[in-house]
Amino acid sequence: MIEFDMHGNVTYHLFADGRSQVNTYYLAEGEGQPDDDLYCPAHPEGFAHSLKTKKLIPARSDYGDASISVLQYRYDTLKSLRPEIPDSLVNVTETRFQVTIEHDNFGRQTEIYIPLQQIDFLYHNTPENKLTHGRMSCKATHVNQYTSYLHYEYAEGTDEQGQPYLETRQTMSNNTDGTSRTTLTRASCLSGQNIFLRDEYGVESAYTFDHLGRTTSESIAPDTDSSVTVHFHYALAVEEGLVKEQTITDAQGVKARIFYDGLDRVVYKERQDTGNGTQANEFRQTFSARYDDLGNLIEETHYDWIDDTHSLKLTSLFIYDDWNQRIGTIGPDGVQRYEVTDPIGLKNSDGIRERTVTSWTQARSKRIAKQGLTRTRLSAMGKPLHIEQLDSNNTIVSLYQFRYDGAGNCVAEIDQRGNETLYTYDALNRLTVNILPDSTRVLHTYASHSNTALIEKVEVETNGKPRTALGTQVFDGIGRIVQSHVGRRSETRTYEEGQFHVSERKTLKNVPISYAYNFNLTDSPIRTKADDETTFEYDNTTALLTHAVNYEGSRDYIYNDINQLKEDLWSDNSGNVIRTQYASSLLGRQLSRKETINGVTNNQATTTYHYDAQGRISRMVQGALESSFTYDIFGRLHTTTTKDTSTTKVSQLLTTLKYDFMGREVSRCMALNGQSLRTITQTWNIQDLLESRHLQLGEKTLLKERFNYDSRGRLTEYECEGESLPKDDYGHAIIMQIFDFDGLDNIIQSLTIFQDGTEDYSSFTFHPHDPCQLLTVSHSHPRYIEDGRALCKFSFDEDGNQINDEFGNLLKYDSLGRLLCVEVESSGTPVSSFRYDSHNQLIASQYKNESERLRMYEGIQLVGTLQDNIHTQLFRNTDQALGQQRPDDAGQTLLFMTDANRSIVAHSQQDTVTTASYDAYGGTGEWPLDSVLAYNGEVREAGSGWYLLGKGYRAYNPSLRRFHSPDSFSPFGVGGLNPYVYCLGNPIRFRDPTGHYSYGQQLDSANPVYVRTSPIAGVNLVSGLIIAVGIAISAAITVATWGTGTALAIAIVSVAIDIAATTAGILSMYTRDDASKNLDLASYAGLIPIVGGSSAKRVSSAVGDLATNLDTSTATAARKLSSFSDPINQGVTVSTAPGRLMDMASDMPPGPTPLYVAPLTRQLNVANPFFNRRYTENPLFEAEAITSNVPTKQTITPNVATKQTLSPPDVSIEASPNTARGGWTKPNGKWVLTPDDVVITTQAGRRTKGYSL
Repeated sequence: MIEFDMHGNVTYHLFADGRSQVNTYYLAEGEGQPDDDLYCPAHPEGFAHSLKTKKLIPARSDYGDASISVLQYRYDTLKSLRPEIPDSLVNVTETRFQVTIEHDNFGRQTEIYIPLQQIDFLYHNTPENKLTHGRMSCKATHVNQYTSYLHYEYAEGTDEQGQPYLETRQTMSNNTDGTSRTTLTRASCLSGQNIFLRDEYGVESAYTFDHLGRTTSESIAPDTDSSVTVHFHYALAVEEGLVKEQTITDAQGVKARIFYDGLDRVVYKERQDTGNGTQANEFRQTFSARYDDLGNLIEETHYDWIDDTHSLKLTSLFIYDDWNQRIGTIGPDGVQRYEVTDPIGLKNSDGIRERTVTSWTQARSKRIAKQGLTRTRLSAMGKPLHIEQLDSNNTIVSLYQFRYDGAGNCVAEIDQRGNETLYTYDALNRLTVNILPDSTRVLHTYASHSNTALIEKVEVETNGKPRTALGTQVFDGIGRIVQSHVGRRSETRTYEEGQFHVSERKTLKNVPISYAYNFNLTDSPIRTKADDETTFEYDNTTALLTHAVNYEGSRDYIYNDINQLKEDLWSDNSGNVIRTQYASSLLGRQLSRKETINGVTNNQATTTYHYDAQGRISRMVQGALESSFTYDIFGRLHTTTTKDTSTTKVSQLLTTLKYDFMGREVSRCMALNGQSLRTITQTWNIQDLLESRHLQLGEKTLLKERFNYDSRGRLTEYECEGESLPKDDYGHAIIMQIFDFDGLDNIIQSLTIFQDGTEDYSSFTFHPHDPCQLLTVSHSHPRYIEDGRALCKFSFDEDGNQINDEFGNLLKYDSLGRLLCVEVESSGTPVSSFRYDSHNQLIASQYKNESERLRMYEGIQLVGTLQDNIHTQLFRNTDQALGQQRPDDAGQTLLFMTDANRSIVAHSQQDTVTTASYDAYGGTGEWPLDSVLAYNGEVREAGSGWYLLGKGYRAYNPSLRRFHSPDSFSPFGVGGLNPYVYCLGNPIRFRDPTGHYSYGQQLDSANPVYVRTSPIAGVNLVSGLIIAVGIAISAAITVATWGTGTALAIAIVSVAIDIAATTAGILSMYTRDDASKNLDLASYAGLIPIVGGSSAKRVSSAVGDLATNLDTSTATAARKLSSFSDPINQGVTVSTAPGRLMDMASDMPPGPTPLYVAPLTRQLNVANPFFNRRYTENPLFEAEAITSNVPTKQTITPNVATKQTLSPPDVSIEASPNTARGGWTKPNGKWVLTPDDVVITTQAGRRTKGYSL
């Protein structure tokens, strides 16, 4: 409902979601005095439409009252350039208030206005200077006693073609500490398009355009050694059915062509294959598309060239409903995925209908089979109220609920068992209090000089104890972290003027760690210096890493012309040289990996990959080991058959997976020839937590496990029985473990019951000034007391690293927190030592007097070791370990049997099976296997049983059930509240391969480590990298289709992973997320400047993303790194605290035209969700968005495309309120568009509702 005053101003607007807005306006003759808070001079033309106040009132809610907000405006006059033209009114002040309502004893209400922010707009009032008159000179934002400034400076100039431009310099500063940042823009005076940019790092970008305003070139760092340019060429297509052709040429001369039909839709793509083609500069088709008569994309096909003659043709079909909304996709594997929105919805208990979204996966088969059936009920604001999981009979089996306040903030989550998590917000809709299901309160305090979510302090209240500060941060005037204190740790950071990348940081060890950059080339460091110096070199054209060196050795990288990694060469100071060579398809599917060690190439050790017609991996071969894969009707991995062909009698292991109706693994059968069937069955509770796990050999129970959890999902009880019970450090068989937690996820008590009837009661205490640092652990079992572990005391260094273990060993670290060695405390005898390369990844370890063992990685996964010149290879399908072998000794070949968490539960060596069992936290006692890998498929360190997760990032100790070193992303980021806790207290549900972030068994879209690519362009080699809590992880794990993840080109992207790992230590300096168990990748990655490995600023040196995403008018994709594939669909997770719906951003313009009141926008073009391009619903032409501002009369000329034979008349738009409803119709054989609330006046003077063609 909308109400107007007599002047046509909107005075009241009741939105469909229950929110309302109340506007008041100044009188035409003006009000107030210049010094008053509310002031407006008389309108020069006698109109009464200057907005005075805007009150935003939240909707009514049964679950909490949101703040009422008021925006208040002041105006002043601005002289006209010509005396005969009246002066203009300009907005000079905008003040934002929070309104609280107080009631007196008589029931009367009083509104109390609490100021939140004031913005002052200053303008150049210089009629004698036409260049600056009326332009913004300064924008001053006042928050509390702090003020930030945005200054504008203007200048005129001409470019190399003699065309005039306007130069605008913007400088951000403040009255807090004098910090500032400056950017510069040059815009053409003829077209308004930006032709030159200089960012705060001094990096320059230049653009050229043709006479139609289309981008013809884009350059980064022109006139420097790092200059690169991408060129764009446009032509009429010669093929039948095509209208326009666009050619993009990257800095290396590689070309891609995009073809459009008459409606400007992409129908065909091709690009040069200089990496695999036998003929130089040969073009290969990579994409095609078909549309229906309504303009909907109904079919798309991606082509991946495996070799010169063989290509994969991967076609997806799209299904639409009667409202023309896409509801389903049929992938190349035939699996149908639906997401259907019912705008009518279902009635709730109050009889009110709620819109629903129903999603499921359906197999294309004679019998209709559905899985993953989920129904979400939405609020009037479009936010989820109920998420219902349904079985095959449409019966609700679990229900997750959300509650919202009137502004759309989530104030409560209720899980499937009724456990409630509560949220409280401030007037700016920032989360302030989070009450967890066990009543633990997490409190956030924000920086007082800013209204943005700069978390200054995180505190915890638990079990009625006094409030404890987990960490504090200090921000400078432009929002950079300059100090942080977490527990007893402290760190300071310094920056170059105006830059957001740390130049130096110091911890309490007082060892400066410095970083140097070349921002013209890359955002990643070119040099780091701490105990030693590490340098990085990048290609000046592609910005890809080519050389990295530290005191341990160097790495060199070689790429082909389409920027795929061809070779990785490691040379260490011990004389070892390891060369790894890769071959890939056009779109990045890994075809082979070959290693040459110290000059010796064993072709039998080469790993090759083969794919089925749906683009899924179907077969892998590595020496004597080979595996084949099949998939079920839902495209999930069904069987894995692994063979050991090293002997005449071939050993074969067949693993068969089964899933329940929600896609969770419930059965894993492992059949080894000549052996009884091994079966692991799993049952799940309604919270998607594992309830039981049963390992059988035939009918015999080897290990039957049961699990119980508390209200926060932490493991509290672990019970097991069977013949293969897990054992503790002294060989005692375990039948039960019980854990008690505090509010910070610390285990404070544990009880372990052994098979022999004995018990061990353990008590944990923590440092009073750092409640997450372990102080002591006591044991009650006689064997522990006998070994001196009755009371173990622990110490930590200045950086929070644990410096002694439970067995009396000393741990030593370098200034970067890397574990260097372990020594016997009493004698100083070395136990273990470790070495790291320039990317901070663990490359070598040595145990006691054994020879050093080198490590080789593919992505974050270990793929091989080298010890005494003996090469041990691991055979993997992504993170699933399949086997282990030594090319020189067939008798050492192993076939792995694993559980759903990737733990090695048994291996077969020439039909001899050896088993292993783990307790709740991965403890095994004495290690019985010959496998390099163990718990969760990670490397178990010899002697200690620790796991140095994240390629050596930090050590996890299963005996203490926690990490030795803190997570750099705790407590302010996604690392959670406790920097030492392992897997949030639930090691059954989660695993943590990076040392930063925990995730479950399934590799899905919410998984920050493995992300499905879009359907299906192939592996995203470089720009497809995402930041997974400090380490960039390849998206290549699940290449290509809708199928299950397969072993792919993670090695090809490991270079970028390594680059990101290099800066993992400083990534946390940029994060400002709330500590949360949920990771929103899109927002999280956006807060980290170092994204994309080698460069986030570089002009693309190749054309894959350009060919996919190019907007011909702006060429925004030209900055992206080369990937030769469509972008990754990262998926969206349901936030526990959804963003506010009521947008408090000012409606007032920055310039001297304060006539905007309530913008109403009619967007004629809708976003195409596949191409990231805009396509029009109009079957004849495309026009820009039409914006009308009520009640202002403004003339706008739409930019009507001219790529068809019919042209619309030359029209202008006179915007005024109108209640007519619009849409496309075809009366008398002519198309007519009637935009909502817009009246069209043609040059002929006819008034008509729409465009007439």
